[in-house]
Amino acid sequence: MNNTIILQLVKIIRQAGKISLKYYKHLDRDYSQDALPTTVADKAVSDFLYPQLKNILDIPILDEERVDDFSRLDFDKIWIVDPIDGTKDFIEETGDFSIMVALVKNKKPVFSIIYKPTDDVVYIAEKNKGAYKLVNNQERIELKVAMAVTLDKCVIVNSRFHISEGVQKFIKTANITTTLSMGSMGLKMATIAEGRANLYISDTPKTGEWDSVAGVLLLQEAGGVVTDLAGNELLFNKEIPRNVNGIIACSNNFEE
Repeated sequence: MNNTIILQLVKIIRQAGKISLKYYKHLDRDYSQDALPTTVADKAVSDFLYPQLKNILDIPILDEERVDDFSRLDFDKIWIVDPIDGTKDFIEETGDFSIMVALVKNKKPVFSIIYKPTDDVVYIAEKNKGAYKLVNNQERIELKVAMAVTLDKCVIVNSRFHISEGVQKFIKTANITTTLSMGSMGLKMATIAEGRANLYISDTPKTGEWDSVAGVLLLQEAGGVVTDLAGNELLFNKEIPRNVNGIIACSNNFEE
């Protein structure tokens, strides 16, 4: 992707962040039919991003806030968007939410951008070209995962509101004592990509491709590894756009 388009995407996603902050701490909440929390902010960000992305590349968009008509399955290239990843954290005003956009080609992400509006941090990754972040829109900072550690010495990042009994049991069994809690799957993977954590596990089949795809590429390009719980590669633009076999994301192979 050429630099002009990347700069355009950075501008667009920061504008989307400004939209989200208009609603942050001034929330009128709503609930979708499947009882997952949504907000007017999710919808406002989605409505802004949709035409902007279409203008850059007119391909189907898989968006958590929009009805999926499955026309995307006829295309080898699509956008995947999560207007607000970490909606519960948005509602609870923790600051841990992000806006995420990924370009997927042949079921694999080739470009991704994640924006944390509350800190004005943009994370960017491009296939085979590395990962970096922009803080306050200043010079780029390259991202690299931490050195390998033994499992019991690792830092595991967990969901603030959604940690499962299975993950809690794993932490206890592995004698892991250092944990970080935050919202947004994208920000969890970014934390590993920055070298501030080593491991993230999601053992639920319910997360969507929009929750994971941008962070997957970011972490991979920073030197990390992301698979499902059976060790299989994650693929995107599937008929059922869910991570049905869970996710495990880590900085690299752990030491014995």
